[in-house]
Order: sequence, then C-alpha cells, then structure tokens
Amino acid sequence: MKKTAILAACLGLSSPAVQAYKNRVATNAAEFLRVGAGARALGMAEAYSAVAEGAEAIYWNPAGLAQMRRTAIHYSRSEMLDYFHHDFAAYVQPVPSLGGAIGASLTRLSQAKLPLVTAANENVGSFSPLSLSAGLGYATAFTVNSDRSSPGRVLAGLALKAIHERYYQRQATAIAADGGVLFRPPGLKLNLGLALRNLGQKIRFIEDRENLPTEIALGVSYDKSTPVSRWMPAAELVLPYAGGSFAKIGLEHTRALGPDLAGALRIGYKTQTVSELGALSGLTCGLGGRWRRFRADLGFQPMGQLGEVYRLTLGFFW
Repeated sequence: MKKTAILAACLGLSSPAVQAYKNRVATNAAEFLRVGAGARALGMAEAYSAVAEGAEAIYWNPAGLAQMRRTAIHYSRSEMLDYFHHDFAAYVQPVPSLGGAIGASLTRLSQAKLPLVTAANENVGSFSPLSLSAGLGYATAFTVNSDRSSPGRVLAGLALKAIHERYYQRQATAIAADGGVLFRPPGLKLNLGLALRNLGQKIRFIEDRENLPTEIALGVSYDKSTPVSRWMPAAELVLPYAGGSFAKIGLEHTRALGPDLAGALRIGYKTQTVSELGALSGLTCGLGGRWRRFRADLGFQPMGQLGEVYRLTLGFFW
C-alpha cells in the first residue's frame, strides 16, 4: 500500500491522502528546495531559522555562517517515504580578512527508477528524475551598541545558488538567492531570525514558467546554558509565496557526558502536513552526539500512510 501511494504521488494518480498532500505542496517547481537540511534541524521540527548553527545554516539562514569560528564540513542523508533520497553537503570557512565566513553547499534529490510507458501503455524502459542545487554564501556580523559587557549583535548573510532539474528528456535551470538576518538584543540570550529562501527566476521545462518555492521564515530561539548543559527552545512561522502558512516549535537539550563528549535529545512539532496526513505527522524527534571534533545526529518524522522520514548527519570541524 505504501509503495502504491508513493508511486501514485510520483505519477499523478489518485489516493485521498496522497492527492491532498500533492495539492498542498505541488504549487511550485523545484519543491526539493524545501526538503530541509540537517538531522539536528529535523529533530527540532526544523524551527531553525533563529538557531542557524553549524554548516547547515547556509540552507536555513545564511546569516548563521557568521557564528562559525572554525572550519566545518557537514553531510546529511534523508530517506523519505521509502522512495526519495536526499543528500545535502556543506562547507564553511571563517575568513577574518573578509570580516565574516564563506560557505558552499550541494543538494541532490534522487528517486528510484520510474517506468517509461507509451500512449499505448507499452513499457519501453525506465528513467530516474534528478534535482540538483549548488550554492555559495557569505555572512558577517555587526555590534549594535557600545556596551562591551553585553553587546547586541546583528548577523547578515546572503547565498546564491544554481538549480537544475531533469525529468526524462526535459531539463530546466534557474538561479535563486537565500538571505537572512539574526539579531541578538543586548543583555539577552535571545535570537530573532528572519530568512528569505528560494527567491529567484521562474524555471521552465517546456514553455510555461513556474515559480520557485519562495518563502519567508520568522523565528525566535532562546539559549539557556550552564557549564554542563544547554536548553534551546525555538519557534518559527513560515509564510510561503504559494500555499498556506505553517508553524514550527522545537526543543533541544544538550548535556556534557565527559571531557570531550556530549549528547543531545530533541523534539518538535510542525503544522505543515497535519490537516492532510493527521496530527501525528507533525511530530519530530531526534538525538545526537559530539565527540571531540566529530558530530553525528539522527532525526525522524512520521508521515502517516506515506511512510517515514529519516535523516542522518555527520560533521567534522577543525
């Protein structure tokens, strides 16, 4: 049943839950740009625009790159609905001479082979749809008051990316931009985030041009840290150009387990698919660990009768 529903979603056939889900998201081209990046973010329901830590910040809010003090590499793999495979890789390099940090990212969405059928219903082979995106970003930070004991900060970032999609013999390309700002008020452990994602030219496969999945995200996070633990709640409101708005809330608890070892637990909830796939589909959870310069995270989200989403992240910094 699960594979049948997935195949129906890919080929445009009908199933009540699948059709409702398609009607919700299939309002733009290049929807793979909205899949997300990083298991840590998924565990927190992707309420990450005001967190924006790590190399995956280039996806959620490029302003977060300015938080990086070390070179870092990141790779995450998402297995979605037993059918789609999503890879995201990022590299961040602080550059003091430029007053900030630069980053690069690569995104790839692949699918299992689909049958190639003629108008006479004859199977003449198969093909594999493929979606790619490659980006470059830069971010810097500014102090916004003169109180050295508790300065406020503004972080700003911009990333440009090239997009390519291929469906059998049809191909299309486009250029898009992501931008963002993080604001840390003086004296508070609060982050306010604003991110604009996937703003760019329309993409064309044959004659008609379609919009990219442009969206604005407004987020807030709070950092409650002690020498041995850290609590970070976060919330976000997403306003897509096409489709309805939705909310995300997430919580992460990190605790030191040794001199060079730390573990983390995460939970979250987002409303994006609740009306189509049920209340349980909004739940996310995850766990992670950091040992010396290495990091590993795992995230999970159920998607009703469509299956589950699993995301694994490996990272290294120096």
